[in-house]
Amino acid sequence: SDFCVAPDDVIIALLVDYKHLFSSALFGFIIYYVSGCSVVPPAEEKIAAFSKELYLVADSAHQLSEVILNQTVQEVQQECGLDEAGAAALQNGATLLHDATHAINYSIVNVRNILQCSTFNPIYQKFVYDAICIEALKGLICELSY
Repeated sequence: SDFCVAPDDVIIALLVDYKHLFSSALFGFIIYYVSGCSVVPPAEEKIAAFSKELYLVADSAHQLSEVILNQTVQEVQQECGLDEAGAAALQNGATLLHDATHAINYSIVNVRNILQCSTFNPIYQKFVYDAICIEALKGLICELSY
């Protein structure tokens, strides 16, 4: 069928016809994946900038937590003018902050990995090329041969 000669073109044309049903960011990413990632979505720049800013904040918080955690309770007491309970509480808070920065960094990396072309494009290709253009066609030929 004509669809299987150039399925990406057919799918992109169909998506463009129904573009009004998608948010602009979602539409951009769908076109990105369907095009084999040759059409960069407009939202990618915003996501990259946000990711970079989030990383910088997390990195600064991580560095601060390490400064606090690399000191003894007594050093924190003296440096910050706190009593022992306050210094211990500050170190506990620094431990939470330290762990949170690792969780944020892990999340950034995972979201980036999930959104990569190498994640979604093969799923799309498997569905369109294999399921529709190969398996469905085989089934149709089999049905018509009886």
